[in-house]
Amino acid sequence: MNIKKEYPKQQHCPACSRYVKHSTRYPDYACDKCVLKAVDSKGRALQFINTTSAGHGCQAVLKETNELTKSKTCFIKGIKFKAQVAYLGGIVLLPKVK
Repeated sequence: MNIKKEYPKQQHCPACSRYVKHSTRYPDYACDKCVLKAVDSKGRALQFINTTSAGHGCQAVLKETNELTKSKTCFIKGIKFKAQVAYLGGIVLLPKVK
């Protein structure tokens, strides 16, 4: 009897290579620890929030001043990412492809 053992699919954060939960929708999303390291082009720390209580919309906020910014682009360890609304709410950071 030959039984093939199936292994769970694995996926890594593109910024730090840490294992993350597999997602077919977002195969290259940033892990939670790297999301906390997101900065703008001037090196200022960013936080991304939903603009509605229903979990829709995406807005960047400067952590230091709580000032809203228009850009959804950020950098994590020198890699350019774009923030977007995740399916079913929340925010996901994905590497920005040229």
